[in-house]
Amino acid sequence: MIRVCDLTNLACYHPSRKCSANADEFAIAAAEKHFQANRVPSSSLQARGAHKEAALNVYWHVVRLNETEEGGDTNPLFINTSIDIMNYHFKDAGIRWNLVNVSRTTNEVWFRNASGNSTAEFEMKQALKKGGKADLNVYSVDNTYETAFGWATFPYEYPLNPEWMDGVVVRHTTLPGDFEGKHRGKTLLHEAGHWCGLYHVFMNSCDEPGDYVDDTPSQEAQYECIFPRSSCIKGQWDPLYNIMDYTSDYCQSQFTPGQNQRMREQLKMYRDIDM
Repeated sequence: MIRVCDLTNLACYHPSRKCSANADEFAIAAAEKHFQANRVPSSSLQARGAHKEAALNVYWHVVRLNETEEGGDTNPLFINTSIDIMNYHFKDAGIRWNLVNVSRTTNEVWFRNASGNSTAEFEMKQALKKGGKADLNVYSVDNTYETAFGWATFPYEYPLNPEWMDGVVVRHTTLPGDFEGKHRGKTLLHEAGHWCGLYHVFMNSCDEPGDYVDDTPSQEAQYECIFPRSSCIKGQWDPLYNIMDYTSDYCQSQFTPGQNQRMREQLKMYRDIDM
C-alpha cells in the first residue's frame, strides 16, 4: 500500500470534516426523482467533450477581520489563482469561470462565526449576495467554530431557499498560498462541484444509488492519498484522485466524464444555463 503524499515529499493531511455540504437524504431523493424525470440528457457527442462552453460569473466576497492576510484580507493573487485552478479543472465540463468583482468587508462577527446555517451566515449573505442563479457567489471567511473547510448550496435548492442563500463559503486559509502549506485551492473546487450539482463520491457509502453518477465506483470516504484502496468491492479501486472525495489537495485532480455530464445537465435544468 502506497501513501501517495509520501512519494512527493509532502506531509499527509487528515481533515476531520472537509465539507459540510450534506443535504437531507429525503430531500436529495426527491430532488433526484425530479431531475431524472425532467432532465435533458447530454448527447454522447457532448459527453465526449464537444459541447457548448458556458461562461459563468463569479462574485468573490472577502470577509475579513482586518486588512492583513492573517486577518482574512486575501491577496488578489490567491483569488486569481483560485479562478485559474477552477478553469483548468472545469474545462472538460464546458464551464469557464469569469471573476467579475471582488468585494472586501471588515466584519469580525461574519469573519469568525459564519458557519453553516448560522445567523452570521444569513446576515452576511443577505448583505453581500450579487447576481442571479447562474452566478457563483464565493465567500471567504475564517469560521473558526466550523469543523469543515467549506460548504455550498446545490442547484435544486435554489427555488426552495431564499435567493440570497445560494453560493459557496470557504475558509480563507484553504486558498492557494495558505500559511500552513496544506492547501492548494481544492476546497473551492470541491464546493463549486456541489454548486454545479455533484455529491460526494462516497455518498451512501457502499450502497446504491451512490452519488447518482455511473462512472464513480461505490466507496467509503477517503481522507488520505493511499493507493491501492478498495473499500467496497474487492478488486475495484477507489477513485483516489476524484475532486468530490475527501483526500488531500495533493490528490484531488479530476472529475469523471459522468460527473462532467451531470454538471451540465444540472446547470441547464436548475440554473437555466445553456450548455
